[in-house]
This record gives sequence, structure tokens and C-alpha cells, in this order.
Amino acid sequence: MRTIFEERCPLTELLPEIITDIASQEVVEEETATFACELSKPAKSVEWLKSGKKLAQSEKFEMSSDGTQCKLVISQTVLKDSGQYTIKVGKQEKTAKLTVKGSLCIVLDQRRHINIFMHGQKFR
Repeated sequence: MRTIFEERCPLTELLPEIITDIASQEVVEEETATFACELSKPAKSVEWLKSGKKLAQSEKFEMSSDGTQCKLVISQTVLKDSGQYTIKVGKQEKTAKLTVKGSLCIVLDQRRHINIFMHGQKFR
């Protein structure tokens, strides 16, 4: 049986809120990038997007929620992974930028030969 108070003042369930921002990142190709944030309470549905398009769970994109902690891990980054990443919980969104830099290195040795390394491997 409901009380008069409950009938006049129904309690509405508060929706989860995103309480921390996700931080923009800069990584070198082949490194792992991780976006994380905290919610006010566990959410039934959390979406991650890249440039407005929903991401799907894969070897490349690992999405997890553990209680109030939400995380997106991007493995083996490449240049095209650069962009805007958004977490969406209900109508709330937080966005951060990922910048992936190439791992090209040019070294002049003692004999004045130019050596080029890409991803840690000698190129030529």
C-alpha cells in the first residue's frame, strides 16, 4: 500500500551522470590509448563514439564498465585512429581528442649516413 506522500510525490529514479571528463591524448603509432571516466552510478547503457559514429567491441576497441568506471581502450593505434572520441550516457556526452603521431625517426650516424627508422625498424 502506498502512502499519501508517495502518491503525491512519486520518486523518480535519478539517471547516471558523467562526473569526470575524459582527457585528450597524444600517442605514437602502435601505442595503446585509453579514455576513462566516472559516472555517478552504474549505467545500463554506455556508448562510445568516434567522430559521431558508434564504436563496436572488437580487438581494436575494448569498451568496459565496472560499476561507475567506464573505459575505452584503443589497441595498436594508427594515424587514422586520430579524432574525436565521445562517451554517451543517456543524453549526456563528454568528448576528447586523440592524436596519433607517426613513429618516423631519422638518425645521422658517425659516417654521416642517414638512417631512417619506422616503428623501431630500419627503413630501406
